[in-house]
Amino acid sequence: MPKKNLVIAIDLGSSTLKVGLFNADLNTLEIRSHRTPTQRHGARVEIEVHRVWQRIHHMLLGLLNDLGSEAAQVKAIGVTGQRSTLVLWDQQGPLCPALSWQDLRTADQVAKLRVAATKVAATSGLILSAHYMAPKLRWALKHISAVQKAYRQNRLLWGSLNAYIIWQLTAGKTYCMDHAQAQRSLLLNYQTLAWDAHLCRLFDIPKRILPPLRPTCAYYGSLRWQRLSIPIMLSIGDTQAACIAQHLGHPYRTAIQYGSGAFIAHYLGRRKLHCPRLLTTLYYSKGRTAHYFIEGTVNSAASLLHWLDKKPQLPLIKTPLEQTVIIPALSGLGAPHWETDLQPLLFGKSLPTDLRQSAYAAVAYRLREILDWLKLHGIRSPTTITTSGGLSRNLPFMKTQADILGCKLINFGQQGSSLMGVASLLINKRPNRDNSNEVRRTPAIKSKYLNSAQWQQLTRAAIFLRQKKWFQDSLWQQKLLTMHTLLIAHRGAPRQAPENTMASFEIAVARGADGIECDLRMSADHVPIIIHDQTLERTTTGMGQVTRHRLQQLKRLDAGSWFNKRFAESRVPTLEELLTTLSKEILIYLDVKDETNSPALWRRVVKLLDKHRATGRVAVCSFNIRMAQKLKQERSDLCVGAIVGRGYGRIGKNEPLLPDLDLISLHKHHYDEQRILIARQMRQMLFVWTVNHASSRHRLVRQGVDGIVTDHLPLRRSSSQ
Repeated sequence: MPKKNLVIAIDLGSSTLKVGLFNADLNTLEIRSHRTPTQRHGARVEIEVHRVWQRIHHMLLGLLNDLGSEAAQVKAIGVTGQRSTLVLWDQQGPLCPALSWQDLRTADQVAKLRVAATKVAATSGLILSAHYMAPKLRWALKHISAVQKAYRQNRLLWGSLNAYIIWQLTAGKTYCMDHAQAQRSLLLNYQTLAWDAHLCRLFDIPKRILPPLRPTCAYYGSLRWQRLSIPIMLSIGDTQAACIAQHLGHPYRTAIQYGSGAFIAHYLGRRKLHCPRLLTTLYYSKGRTAHYFIEGTVNSAASLLHWLDKKPQLPLIKTPLEQTVIIPALSGLGAPHWETDLQPLLFGKSLPTDLRQSAYAAVAYRLREILDWLKLHGIRSPTTITTSGGLSRNLPFMKTQADILGCKLINFGQQGSSLMGVASLLINKRPNRDNSNEVRRTPAIKSKYLNSAQWQQLTRAAIFLRQKKWFQDSLWQQKLLTMHTLLIAHRGAPRQAPENTMASFEIAVARGADGIECDLRMSADHVPIIIHDQTLERTTTGMGQVTRHRLQQLKRLDAGSWFNKRFAESRVPTLEELLTTLSKEILIYLDVKDETNSPALWRRVVKLLDKHRATGRVAVCSFNIRMAQKLKQERSDLCVGAIVGRGYGRIGKNEPLLPDLDLISLHKHHYDEQRILIARQMRQMLFVWTVNHASSRHRLVRQGVDGIVTDHLPLRRSSSQ
């Protein structure tokens, strides 16, 4: 094969370093590779950057030496690499190991900036996350003495791994960052392609240390080798380069790159569309023109498999699932959750000897979750997705991906798709598809895998186990992990017995309810009692306001004859009677009726829950959202929720559903699939009330709500549950 008009591509991947040689027809002539020297210590993931340069330099010089006189045919060099890894150096070399994009040591620092998350997303196009460079740079300026000293002496240089390698290739003459990787610093305005003053102030990064910016396709200086001067004409992220090799945008709209993580991209062209909780990523730039895609990240793919090969001890959470399911939170959960403090968890009946198939499925479940989120915001699920990366050559892995994603996958089987993307941009020619192959989903495969609602339920359980005190070792945990929608009996069994009476609650339990819903008010002598109305007339033989009667007076009233004479002995129950009489295997959903914003009833309720050790099976909810939020601030160990009527529709569909609460209960005419998905991402349980038609309940089960509040008994489980 003739060696004319050659280009060299350098790939600084998270797991592998590569140098590739291509000709003008985009044929791969040679690829040399070496492992990326990465060290993982819990949340700290570091790269020995001096060894990265040594290995790249060795492979590059070896390639040029082997070309001999034909090295004169090398017309350009391009560099691609991991996008959010931070390197700090000065004229003498690295000041410390590089902080990998997988490094999460700054998670606590980032959590303190949550109030600015919306502004960060609108300006940078990204999510406020510890994975990016700005939090790492701020941390290094505070904690690494060599970095502090270099900063004080005005000799600090910083940037992506690309920036450092280009600085080395040009013997220190070129110090800059390309637009695509500068965006991953969280300091770039993705629309103006300039450093943003507000973001710099937010992260306390002085403007004087910001490196110059260049388009991805631009002149970056030259590599001097013997008598040759080879121009460096490209710097771009590895995911972007892989997408170019996969024809993203020409003609395919959606692509997945499988590497240490997995990245799914949907092409936007020149549009700057923002999708909440996903990334608007700069694809590539030429001059002042930029192209974009929406991106969702799965933090662990190949890295999860490598980690499992070491046989780690993983906790198993018991569920009735036949298959073992792994939550792949090796470096936290990426889009659309952005949870950084999780660890991998297993759900299932037993621990298998080989978790590889579970890991294959876990990556696909996470990718499907992102596709569901795109669909929620108006982007149709694709029928065809292009793929690349090391795992894309693993046929069992790819079959699992196709089955769970429910679409055809076209695998661009060439080795080194990021290298191919770099060569394609350098030569200005699209890669051919001669080596691509298709992987199709298996027909009628649904029963083998979890549906979207089940996966979301397990993911939310993993988040709750880590973050919510009220969920850990509670009845809520046991009930939600039975993998069915909870059926909550509205005021007991109001079609078989008088509402809000012990007889009504006992019938509901006997007929299969997971929990009972009851209404709480306070007597004149400050005892929490169970009754719905403000007045006594409808459901008792008494008259007047409930709150003007003492408990002794209320206990003399007949609370059942209005329904049927055989319930004439029923009385208005107290909350304490309910807690002591009802089976401890039944959830209790309290609707606190508090129209006066009086804290007395709330204090009494909490005191009783503590006395009877019932906090693990009770949800304290109310239409009085302000008081519910106040209770949650005071008691993080309680499940606290809001009951929401039709008037709640004033809140935009993309906005959080009261993120400081644990449970949202929506009216049956107010919920929709969008609200369900948003609640899942906001770490909330979602209930719908009052749903009495079987068809409506079945639809809610399919859509994955956590609980249905219903009057309809008997409570029979549908086959879908």
